[in-house]
Amino acid sequence: MPVWVMAERDDLGLFQGYGIEIEWMIVDADTLDIRGRADWLLAQAAGNAAVEHVDGPITWVNELARHLIEAKSTDPMPTIQGQHALFADAAAKINAVLATEGLCLLPGPMHPWMNPASEYDLFPHGQRDIYTLFDRVFDCRGHGWTNLQSTQINLPFAGDAEFAALMAAVRVLLPLLPALSAGSPFVRGRHAPQPNHRLAVYAENCRRVPSITAQVVPEPVFSTGAYRDRVLAPITRDMALHDPEQILEAEWVNARGAIVRFSRNCIETRVMDTQESARADLALCELVVATVRSLVEQRWSGQDAQQSADQRLLVAQYRVAVAQAEAAEFGGRAFTDLFGLPVSTVSGHGLWAHLIEAAASNGQLSNDAQIHLEHWLRYGSLATRLVRAVGPGAKRARLRSAYAALAQALVNDRSYT
Repeated sequence: MPVWVMAERDDLGLFQGYGIEIEWMIVDADTLDIRGRADWLLAQAAGNAAVEHVDGPITWVNELARHLIEAKSTDPMPTIQGQHALFADAAAKINAVLATEGLCLLPGPMHPWMNPASEYDLFPHGQRDIYTLFDRVFDCRGHGWTNLQSTQINLPFAGDAEFAALMAAVRVLLPLLPALSAGSPFVRGRHAPQPNHRLAVYAENCRRVPSITAQVVPEPVFSTGAYRDRVLAPITRDMALHDPEQILEAEWVNARGAIVRFSRNCIETRVMDTQESARADLALCELVVATVRSLVEQRWSGQDAQQSADQRLLVAQYRVAVAQAEAAEFGGRAFTDLFGLPVSTVSGHGLWAHLIEAAASNGQLSNDAQIHLEHWLRYGSLATRLVRAVGPGAKRARLRSAYAALAQALVNDRSYT
């Protein structure tokens, strides 16, 4: 639900620009308990009471929860490779400011013991009226609103033909993303029911208005006009009951796993959990971009096959990936044929191994990305690594030790083991 967006650009076509957004938590450096200090941080960085801080190619902003800080591309960048250094630098600068108050950044998609019912705190500045309205309609005292951090990729398009190709590719890839980026296996100090718990609560946060999130996987809509009619118009209609003054625009409210931002003519993916470091986040982003590009270029399957992929199948595969991460089984030639696999059934780990090899062989991955993805192949998703580190029972001391190491991985810009 970005209220502040990167500079509007409507002149970029497919793969001519990339906008990345990474969300982190502000916590006490000793206890790792959350601290709602985003407004203080932004004021310190900007030198005045501010709602954002533009630091060259990376801008710092807040969205909704006061303990959240987001680093995002100030403008779309012409290449995805090499961006990780910019985000690592942003994390270092933010941590330097936070350290003066005994605070630090904690990466990852969910705080492992936060209680939103008692620790929930909305950002009190900027477009507070929008946040207040969201709170009144949806009640933001839940993990699905104030305890979830994601990494988002913005991919531009120019015209309906490019929109159709990009949406077809993103739609069939989206069910695979929870198998790649799973990183939320703990909630309220306990093992969560699934390794992608952020996505489980995310799917329910707008249940009062089902048209907002729908089935998370985007519907098969392949023209901009049809998207406005079939996706945005129902949201506007349904929200009118709760927002008669139409403060909340449908484009802002839309919460599918991939959404269209007409304000900057791009499709934004929202399913990926924030990882342990800028290196890890951008490695996954490079891989996703490379795979989307291969799909758009019809390397494994034609655009007709991608567009006709059965919605029920994609939703079912997505839910299995949410529940099982890289251990999820993806089955049916109708699905595996889309990615050029000669088998009818494959695990999430096996499918991503295939896609990593394809991207690497095409020269579409930086050295940094390949190093992290090799780490992923060897040790599993972030969720798997965290569960291994914490062990059974999820005792607070083990949780704190594991997440302190996670915070250090962000500082060192390294992969978490």
